[in-house]
Amino acid sequence: MEGEDRRETPFLHLDAGSRREHLFALAIIFLAVIALRWRAVTGLGTYYLGGSHADAGLYLWLFRYHLENTFCFGSCPPSSALSPSFFQTNAFFPYPLSLAWSDNFLFPALLAKPLHLLGVPADRLYSPVLLLAHGGLGYTTFRLTRKITRDFLSALSAGLVVLTLGYLTHSLGHPQLQFALCFPLALEILLGSFEKPLRSGFSFGLLVLATFLTTVYFAIFLLLFPPLFFFFLFLMKREKMEWQRLPFFLLGNLPGALLLLPFAAPYRAVREVFGERALAEMHAFRAEGVSLFSAPPLSLLYGETHLYSHAEAHFFLGGILFIAGGFSFWHCFGVKTLRSLAVGMLLSCGTVVVFSSSPIVRSIFGEPLLPTIRQYVVPFSLYGTLVLYSVLCYRLGRCEQHLGASFVTTRNLLAILFGIGLTFFVIALGPTGESEELQLSPFSLLYTLVPGFNALRAIARAALPALLLFPIFFGFSIFSLRKRYQLPVVAVPLLILGVLLENTLTNYALEPRDGAPLVLQTLEEKRQSHEVAIFLPMTDEIRENNTVKSWKNFAHRNVDVMNWAVDHQLLIVNGYSGQRTKIMKELPGRTHDFPSRESLDALARIGNVRYIVFESKHVPSFDPIAFQAAYKYWEKDLTLIEKDGEGYYLFRFLGETSLTPRHDLRIATHLHGSPRSTRITCTLSVKLPYEQGDVEKTIAIREEDHVDAQIAEKRFKPDGTWQELSFELPQPSLPTLPFRVRLIGDSLRSILIRGLHCQ
Repeated sequence: MEGEDRRETPFLHLDAGSRREHLFALAIIFLAVIALRWRAVTGLGTYYLGGSHADAGLYLWLFRYHLENTFCFGSCPPSSALSPSFFQTNAFFPYPLSLAWSDNFLFPALLAKPLHLLGVPADRLYSPVLLLAHGGLGYTTFRLTRKITRDFLSALSAGLVVLTLGYLTHSLGHPQLQFALCFPLALEILLGSFEKPLRSGFSFGLLVLATFLTTVYFAIFLLLFPPLFFFFLFLMKREKMEWQRLPFFLLGNLPGALLLLPFAAPYRAVREVFGERALAEMHAFRAEGVSLFSAPPLSLLYGETHLYSHAEAHFFLGGILFIAGGFSFWHCFGVKTLRSLAVGMLLSCGTVVVFSSSPIVRSIFGEPLLPTIRQYVVPFSLYGTLVLYSVLCYRLGRCEQHLGASFVTTRNLLAILFGIGLTFFVIALGPTGESEELQLSPFSLLYTLVPGFNALRAIARAALPALLLFPIFFGFSIFSLRKRYQLPVVAVPLLILGVLLENTLTNYALEPRDGAPLVLQTLEEKRQSHEVAIFLPMTDEIRENNTVKSWKNFAHRNVDVMNWAVDHQLLIVNGYSGQRTKIMKELPGRTHDFPSRESLDALARIGNVRYIVFESKHVPSFDPIAFQAAYKYWEKDLTLIEKDGEGYYLFRFLGETSLTPRHDLRIATHLHGSPRSTRITCTLSVKLPYEQGDVEKTIAIREEDHVDAQIAEKRFKPDGTWQELSFELPQPSLPTLPFRVRLIGDSLRSILIRGLHCQ
């Protein structure tokens, strides 16, 4: 179809503008990016845009890890345990596929790889990639607005305004959210699907692929764009739509979908083992209607409003942009025949805002009625609003049909944008009810029916596609005011400055990295292939039930360690990500009193752990003399290798512990640098209590998770001496879990083991 008809379709008239316009817009937009982020530009290589700790540090680790290891293209050191392995990382040992626990951030690292190959350090490339994403968002917004308005100044205004959004500045600590350019780019591709459906489908498929390799959230959101786009267009222009083009668009998506499959498979495997996110968890991270009026806490003008919502949902963009949105809405639906329905639509939206805002409901109806309103009133008001807007679009189409407008008008394009934005804001409201059993919200349908939505915890982020439409409405308002009311050109920069002022934050996240301790240089030199290190303590405080007290503190500690591990090519047990494993939940408590017997036992039951780095500066009232006496008491397990002046201790760990039938050994299913088909062989020393006579005892070796069966059996003399035990593990059946092995002795209460090592 695309090859047979290359003429401009009369159904949709688009004007992309000249190449000179685009080059000029690019220059202005990137100059604006440099000006807005000047401190980050001047601090390249030392300071990191968005920060270097916690969530921001996690993406810095992903970026640096990929550049040094995932994309090493055969240049990895042969002795390194970090040679390329699909979706395997150097953290979270012994768990496999840990890259699929959260966003993989592969595409941003791939963008930077050419310069990295030329010798530019990874630390100097991280912030420029984020700045490139900022500029890309401004440029794609310019392109989309240029096609809608056919006016350069209006489009440039939209491209500049989107760079100022306080929500994005506030979210710099979540670097993946800075790649929101996928949304305006998706809309531009969909606009092009009328003329060249096959090419547009191919581009959209590649866009979803690139987005998935950056942030999974946005890729899942993109899947809704085509059905929403064509649905609202169908309501307005169903008689004129050329449905024969749709199969070509879908066919064009096929290459991108096929390329996506191997990257999506690990995520599916992770979900099958770890399960879907609980609706109660998403309920805690949902947006509320009042979030529209909540600015970030560092907002220059509106900072006090941050109390209206939580950190993921500070959506207030300032009065100018909201007025521009209202102006654009009234342009679409303010005609006489639609006016009453449009007013009803606005009242319906106001009802949603009121009833979906817990503080307002409490003040009006009281706390007792809050659960009922959330459970029933809010969902039905959301459905009613979506239906009412659909009717409004249908009526708009009928009005234009009576006027003889058979082509897609600017009103239609704006109405599509409003429909998409409204839908995503409804999604951002998440599961409105608190009951897991009865969920009536529109989001609960997506949670059940659309792949991926049951894995989205911070669902408030679904509002971002809606927020990004307001700069486009601003650009359209500029265009309309200049055309109808002769708005002077000098007023345009003043309005842009007004938006900038309303969205200005007094500061933005920019941090240096904490330097790696000196003992890690020694560790890098001594560590052999497949030997693993752990950094203790894993968190500063533990609850009475021996669990992590502050996951924020846990993230800060362990993300720093993850980045140090990239610096020194280490394999580590530590790690922080979107999944919380059994080891992550239990090990911090069991090792918090290191070097207690419990802590040494817990570490000895993880295969290949041979080094311990202890950070004494994080221990309150640390007593070096008492600590020295404690680790010397366990000298059979611990050998001090080095201590530096900053309070870091490096130990060689042998790992002796007593096993009963209820104790598990955790062993990696896949070792870095080895083919996935390689079967794991483990060796360790065992000691049985002394018994008289020559009767040998049988030790049965069971694997509990992958095969749930006995995999080997060995016989030993109970003579009280250390004897070598070796066994081979089966092929794993669960790609996201380590092996869980138990040693069960014949009529023995316990077995002493030491030096568990697998290869």
